[in-house]
Amino acid sequence: SNIQNKKCGKCEKIVYPAEEIKCLDKVKSSVFIKNKQMFSFLCRQVWHKGCLKCTVCGMTLNVKNVKGYEKMPYCQVYVDVFQVMND
Repeated sequence: SNIQNKKCGKCEKIVYPAEEIKCLDKVKSSVFIKNKQMFSFLCRQVWHKGCLKCTVCGMTLNVKNVKGYEKMPYCQVYVDVFQVMND
């Protein structure tokens, strides 16, 4: 495969292998929009450990608690809020 410098999904600086989190390339999250279940895949995105935070509240996230919505990281609380808003 082609080895290239990957940029962080938040700060857009280079992420080196020792400091990267690749969790969002494995997260499939669903959200309901107008009563249809939509799936969001966050593919091939890497993050610095310190940059992976909820887009709304800023809570630090990790591979176990990160949820993806529209290619951005969120905590479960705000993914639930989006689902309620879109019902």
